[in-house]
Amino acid sequence: MRTVWQHKTELALIERVDATVSRAPIAFGGERRFVGGTAAVARGLLVLALALAPAMSADLVAHCTFMAARLSGGWLEVATRDPRIGFVAAMRARTLVLAAPPALVRARARFEPPLPRSIADVQRRAPTWMTNTAKLALSSEAPFWRDAGLSGGASSLRGPPLLQTPSRCCMDSSSK
Repeated sequence: MRTVWQHKTELALIERVDATVSRAPIAFGGERRFVGGTAAVARGLLVLALALAPAMSADLVAHCTFMAARLSGGWLEVATRDPRIGFVAAMRARTLVLAAPPALVRARARFEPPLPRSIADVQRRAPTWMTNTAKLALSSEAPFWRDAGLSGGASSLRGPPLLQTPSRCCMDSSSK
């Protein structure tokens, strides 16, 4: 997969608790990002899993929302929903691999019998990154902020929670 430099070596705008805004240098050394973002990584992993599944005598179900699992006679009876068409499917499996934040699985999925306490405790304690933040995506033809010596990054210590706003402009590596 292609990567490009993440522009984070100039100044960022920082909103302080007292509502003042200042420019502050930020430098995160050598960071790169995948062209297409993490969605491209997920698609690549899915392609790899689909290619490997036949060699492992495994069926792979993707693009579905896991709803419930019930242990029955050594098998898991699994219920999923395909969000693209609303179709609910039931299947049997010996192994279930969920690729989702533990807190999300805890909140939305049912297990019968309930998961062991040790797993439920991990689900309860596991932080879910960015749960109290909102995401906003903007695009521009050119990184105009770089002419002002800015990285495109901003953060707020006052609120609402804004952890980072990395530059997503100009995906070719020549625009560093």
